[in-house]
Amino acid sequence: MCIDYRALNAVTKVPNYPMKDTQELIFTAGMAQWLSCLDLLKGYYQIKMHDENRVLTAFSTHNGVYQWKVMPFGLSGASGTFQKIMNNVLRNHSSYAQAYIDDIIVYSKTWDEHLIHLRNVLQELENAGFSVKLRKCTFAANELQFLGHKIGGGKHAPDEEKIAAIKRLERPKTKKDARSVLGLMGFYRSYIPNYAEFATPLTELTKGKKSGDVKWGKREEESFCGLKKALCEATALNAPDFGKPFEIHADASDYAVGCCLTQKDEKGNYRPIAFVSQKFNKTQRNWATIEKEAYAILFGFKKFDKWLHGTIVEIVTDHNPLKYLIEKTPKSPKLTRWALALQRWSYKITHRPGILNQDANALSRLQTK
Repeated sequence: MCIDYRALNAVTKVPNYPMKDTQELIFTAGMAQWLSCLDLLKGYYQIKMHDENRVLTAFSTHNGVYQWKVMPFGLSGASGTFQKIMNNVLRNHSSYAQAYIDDIIVYSKTWDEHLIHLRNVLQELENAGFSVKLRKCTFAANELQFLGHKIGGGKHAPDEEKIAAIKRLERPKTKKDARSVLGLMGFYRSYIPNYAEFATPLTELTKGKKSGDVKWGKREEESFCGLKKALCEATALNAPDFGKPFEIHADASDYAVGCCLTQKDEKGNYRPIAFVSQKFNKTQRNWATIEKEAYAILFGFKKFDKWLHGTIVEIVTDHNPLKYLIEKTPKSPKLTRWALALQRWSYKITHRPGILNQDANALSRLQTK
């Protein structure tokens, strides 16, 4: 049951409480060999309302007026409150257990560790008065579904059920349809090189009025079919190995930048860790080529910053003039600012022709004119 609490929410002061970084959770838990996922039984309903606040939740039905004894769905501060409580419950186990609202992931390197970790978490939940829904829990698995991703064994990939749903998507007929399609596909943008540019024809459909039919043409069809194909063939991403060097493969086109953070395995094969991309605005589209390519490097470092300190990163680009960013002082004020900003990281630039630099630009050359 969900009540319309818009009037109450409008006058409620909601404390600012940060939610967990889902990507960080997926990477951290995904490195483990043993995983368990716990689902709390009717999550919000396990949080009791203060007696003096219950009257604020009152609602009318044909059988009379009722008020909630437990925290209902629909309150503006409900998710933050629940997250804060779960963080407090698991505070002594944060090295191997994390919660994203009512989903709890327990992760361990070994079987023996996992049994201990799982017992500790379940005991903590019992002490705090929480119950789990066994039917929705997964215990002691090498890989499992968590927050829309399949994780485990040092890798993570899109949820197969979600990809199956994407396969069945029909081309959008209205702007509302286009937003829904982009919402579903955009959830997995980290698996697609240069998603931002690849999706440009579809995002342009959502501009202007909020509602109405869309004009569908060749560009939109190529974008829609190309995104579906890319997601259905998405490569599993790997957890970073901090004992190995990192590479950023960066590329810019007329309309967007894209970067891939990757490492080589023992056989010299590339193991992609993450893809990021960003569509240029009107001002950025007018930049010179070297400015776009330089921005791609800075953009990649900012996005991958948490992994790149204390190591020398190799920047792989198909734009040879970028080497002068570190060899000489740029004449452009903009490039000078970016060169100074890059000083916080240790890196070297390697030129590789675009035909060989496939991670970053495989999708960046989609015609969007």
